Parts: sequence; C-alpha cells; structure tokens
Amino acid sequence: MSTEDTPKSSRSNRNSYMQDYYKKNKDHILNQRSRRYKSDKDFRDRINLSRRKTRYLNNHDEKVQSVDYLKEIEVNVAKTKMRVIHPTDRTKSAVVNMYTLGDTALALGVDKNKLDNWLYRKALPQPIYRNKSNWRLYTEDQVQIMQQQFLTHKKQARKNNYTFRLTEDLQKIIKDKFSNLVGGINETNYEEGLS
Repeated sequence: MSTEDTPKSSRSNRNSYMQDYYKKNKDHILNQRSRRYKSDKDFRDRINLSRRKTRYLNNHDEKVQSVDYLKEIEVNVAKTKMRVIHPTDRTKSAVVNMYTLGDTALALGVDKNKLDNWLYRKALPQPIYRNKSNWRLYTEDQVQIMQQQFLTHKKQARKNNYTFRLTEDLQKIIKDKFSNLVGGINETNYEEGLS
C-alpha cells in the first residue's frame, strides 16, 4: 500500500512517529551514516555527487538542468517525424519531430495522467496535430518551450522549498510563447518547396 492510498490521519501519524524516532535516535543515525561514509566508497561518491550538483544549481541560476538530464530525455523519448505545411504560405513546409502525450509527459518530467488532466482543464494549449492512430501530437518546438518553462519553475520551487504547481503565471508564459509559433513551429524552420 502506497502513501497515496493510506488515509491522511495515518500518514500524519507515521510522519509524527518518524520525527519522534529521529529525535530520539539522532546521534545513533548520524554516527551510523558517518561510519558508512568513511567505509563505503560508492555511498561516499553518491553523497559527494549530490552535493556538487546542489552547489552547482545554487550558484548558477541561468543553468536549469544538468547535461545528464537532457541525455536521458533524448534516449527515452521516441520521436515521430512529420512534414508540416505552413498554414498561410502553402509553398513552405518543415519536417519536425512530433511527440505523443506520453513522450511529452516524459520530457516534462510529469505523469501522463497529470498532463491529460491539464489538457482537459485547458491549463495547457491543446495539441494541434494527430498521427494515423489519432493520437494527439506536440511539435518539438512546443515541447522545448514547455520543458524550458517547467524546468525553470521546478528549480525555483525547489529553491524556495515549494511543491511544483502549474500556476496561472506559468500557463500564461507557455500560451504566450506558443502564440509566437506558426503552426506550432518556429517560422525559421519552414523551407521553400514541398519535396
């Protein structure tokens, strides 16, 4: 049974029990951790890597995520290429990567059900493309906009010890940036000719 399935009262009881346990056994827990840090090289490396990442994120506000995170997303997300014709100038087209809702949720680091809920509530712009299976698709430019804004706001929330939420400000920023795209794609990506 996960913590989400348990009633709130039992979760709060567990939390208060764990807090009391830690207060009573704090010295023992810290000594045990110190001994493990001294003797276990893998544990020590994990702790030090975590500290370095935290220091780096705190000292570099303009850097939102690590390179490792971007590599992980590129490996796990399956992209579908699709040719898109310019909405007003039919002589221009662009070949772009398309993302299903599942791939978009993975790229944003949220649960797919949460993304579906946001789309149902119209908190995020609706995808304008569909594949042959009638699955909704976002363009790569749209996913990059959402990913950049989500990472910025997640970092800000983490820095202030808040839980990340899709606030009205974030919704407005994403919708404004989407409105600058032409057919969900940057204007510069369109090329002359339909080959």
